[in-house]
Amino acid sequence: MTGTISCKRRNKKEDDLSIKYLVIIVCMVVIVVDVMMLPPTTTIAQEDAFGISEIYPSTKNGTEWHSKWDNRHHRIVESGQVDQYDSVFEVTGDGSAMINGEGIATISGNAPRMRVINVDFENVEITFYAKRISEDQVISYQGFVAGARSKHYTNALCGANTYYGRFTYDGRVSFEKELFHGHGVSAQHPTELQPKYIWPEDKGIPANEWVGFKFIVKTLPTEGSVLLELYRDLTDGKNGGNWEKVLEYKDRGNWYVEAKDRICNDYPHNKILFTPGFVFIRNDFINHAEYKKFSIREIV
Repeated sequence: MTGTISCKRRNKKEDDLSIKYLVIIVCMVVIVVDVMMLPPTTTIAQEDAFGISEIYPSTKNGTEWHSKWDNRHHRIVESGQVDQYDSVFEVTGDGSAMINGEGIATISGNAPRMRVINVDFENVEITFYAKRISEDQVISYQGFVAGARSKHYTNALCGANTYYGRFTYDGRVSFEKELFHGHGVSAQHPTELQPKYIWPEDKGIPANEWVGFKFIVKTLPTEGSVLLELYRDLTDGKNGGNWEKVLEYKDRGNWYVEAKDRICNDYPHNKILFTPGFVFIRNDFINHAEYKKFSIREIV
């Protein structure tokens, strides 16, 4: 018995269609594999006006300020004076700022302060680069320090609210909460009895090197607390900076500040959690210290 097998020949149109489907399937597989290979948290960092990477996004329509020290105008701003080229930048305290017009402000004096006036910030990211040059005296609290939510200049007996982020010259990193200027004992984290050093304890912050400083102050409404964070960059802002978180703390309202002689015992220690204020930079008992790329942004 002879059997026959019938083969139906596919036409060219059907062959072309099959090839197209195969190509589409291969492309889809390649795309899926590529997506799976991407790091799960890949994001594009945003940059501030100086090209420095931001940690937190800016608030939509929020206030942003950056130093205007690179406008080719050399000037000296003495204590109590407002910069003639920036109506919200003021030097206070005991000292002065020499602005070279090329982006750098050099401060000197026993207690120089640089602050942004007429703007009350709540949730902020404060950024600057600073360079240690020389000091008149060795003081435990001198160094690169920023204050936020401040009411530091007040005639009230109680209520000089300020959160501080600090890189002190001896190499420590810390937060400080001030409520009573002149007669209160500020709260610190970590405590002076158990300090945290991010530079060698026997050397401190090296001289003549730019140090990147970021201080975050951010209310967490669902927790009823304030988040404090400090970041450091040692690359002088290369590619936006390599920002390392060096300290974090949450003030839940019970971070107690002691007033001398019980003067301000009735002052609510959690008031600063909900009260905005101005931002400023401070240093103490220095011959010279340099600053650049100072910016303040309201953050989400």
